[in-house]
Amino acid sequence: MIFAIGELLIDFIAVEPVDLRDVRTFEKHPGGAPANMVVGLRRLGVPAGLISKVGRDP
Repeated sequence: MIFAIGELLIDFIAVEPVDLRDVRTFEKHPGGAPANMVVGLRRLGVPAGLISKVGRDP
């Protein structure tokens, strides 16, 4: 099994297919490099997990 150790972040993904400076609406998705890597590995059928901590900041 592969474990990633790292931060959790929120990825803001543009909803509209326009230039980034013209985007008005974003969707929030859990992310960050370690989490995204684990998701990719799991989709490929590789046993993987994430070790992280969620902060208390707003």
